Amino acid sequence: MRTMSLYQTYLYQQYQKAGDTVRKFAGKIILRIVPNISPNQITLSSFVTGIIAAWLVAKGYWILGAVVYYISDVLDGIDGYVARETNKNSAYGAYLDSTLDRYIDVLMISAVVYSYVNQQVLPSYWIIILGIAILGVLLPSYTTHRAESLEKVALQFPIPFGRRIRMHLLVLGLVLGKPEYIIILFGIIGNMNIVWRLRPQTLTTYARLSKPEKESLPKTTIRKYTK
Repeated sequence: MRTMSLYQTYLYQQYQKAGDTVRKFAGKIILRIVPNISPNQITLSSFVTGIIAAWLVAKGYWILGAVVYYISDVLDGIDGYVARETNKNSAYGAYLDSTLDRYIDVLMISAVVYSYVNQQVLPSYWIIILGIAILGVLLPSYTTHRAESLEKVALQFPIPFGRRIRMHLLVLGLVLGKPEYIIILFGIIGNMNIVWRLRPQTLTTYARLSKPEKESLPKTTIRKYTK
């Protein structure tokens, strides 16, 4: 099998560690300020914050929207930390979190396109690009869970392009004033991911994966097969 080497690079590992450090620090602050808060309350707070970010972006306040979107992502990352620290892990919490994440993903992409189209900066065919980008964001998650329902694993695309990476790229695009390029990137890499996963050899069992391939899988998949 092909080794997912990009997931093993020093740069990517440091990127992951930096994100984990930020979320852990934020989680500790939240628990210190509101010790009785539940993970689901944090999930809902992340969702509401994400909606506000999408509204700001749609209205053309890109930098402010990017800041609020980043806050939403930090909140999205600490609900799991709080759940582990307070022993409040639940199947419903994981289900709620992943479902609401998909809403924010679509709303943010749609907000960028709406902002441009509303200003008549982009032609109407961008609606098609919007659809392609949304498919590129939603289908990787769907194929992951579909494979798991078959007791299989869908190998990850060699280029890391998970939700957190997409979020950071979109934040960067908004700050630089060029979010349309990030939307195009979502459509290209996201759908390349799907084409990659539709090859028969990418649908396999967890036991047959190499160590790098296992480490490249989503954390939810790893927990499913290692607990």
